[in-house]
Amino acid sequence: MGLSAGGGGLLWALLAGIGAFIFFTSLLPSAAWLKLDAQGFTYRIAFREHRYNWADIRSFGVLTRRYLGIIPVSRIVCFTFTEEHKKTKSLLLRMATVIARFDGQLPDNYGMKARDLAALLENCRLQAESHAVAPDLARFRSASFSGVNRVS
Repeated sequence: MGLSAGGGGLLWALLAGIGAFIFFTSLLPSAAWLKLDAQGFTYRIAFREHRYNWADIRSFGVLTRRYLGIIPVSRIVCFTFTEEHKKTKSLLLRMATVIARFDGQLPDNYGMKARDLAALLENCRLQAESHAVAPDLARFRSASFSGVNRVS
């Protein structure tokens, strides 16, 4: 006995339901955020956290994704690790860095323009590098930048 013709529709409905559940849970405020502190930054995407220390980051930049190499589609904030941190990474990751020019990227711009967010992160990194007090990020807290928070 095989599956009846109606069985395939049930499977597709189940997959669509799972997809809808994942989509709507990603819209929850606690599903994605970026937190900056004196030691580094943490971002959460799909309830999974990623933590990086300022000491492990060499620089931040903006990568422009282009359609057909001409038309800008989106801009994202990327970062490059220090040479000491790169030594702990796998050969495959180091080869990908040569191709992409960056070691990692943020999944979102958190309501900010990519260049503004990159400048903010670079400023925080430079201040941490010079052993200065963490910058006052209160001026960046507003309704349009609600995804970026500073942890005391």
